[in-house]
Amino acid sequence: MNTCFGPVPLRITYHAPCHLRAQGVGDAPLELLRQVPGLEIREIRDSCCGIAGTFGMKHQNFDLAMRMGAPLFQEIRRAQVEKVLSGCGTCKIQIEQGTGVETWHPIRILRDAYRAGEPNPPSFALPEGERRGRRREEPCFSPRSDREP
Repeated sequence: MNTCFGPVPLRITYHAPCHLRAQGVGDAPLELLRQVPGLEIREIRDSCCGIAGTFGMKHQNFDLAMRMGAPLFQEIRRAQVEKVLSGCGTCKIQIEQGTGVETWHPIRILRDAYRAGEPNPPSFALPEGERRGRRREEPCFSPRSDREP
């Protein structure tokens, strides 16, 4: 995988969805995100957001689901982040309702990290003082050693 990432100056935390934790891959996205320069990752005591698929979307379950997610919401607020990252769309809904913090899929950060060296990168992906339109001086490419010349 090409890990030639440009900077993404953003303060985030990562929520591993319960279904990814159950599959044993909950922190895999976090390991990749740690390679993005400029990304400040604030660790939290992660726990279930309470949505449980569509359980928390049902009117009769909403209050219980929000109480279940309260420990996570408190951790997110304590971390004082600009964004929360989670690979689950229903967790996104629950976290945003419980904290008011915008929640993104981690792939958005990777997209912006790859685009940081392009002529018109996302505005938050530009390091302070750099102007738009500047390209990397050298291509970020490491040829695979198993290929023949």
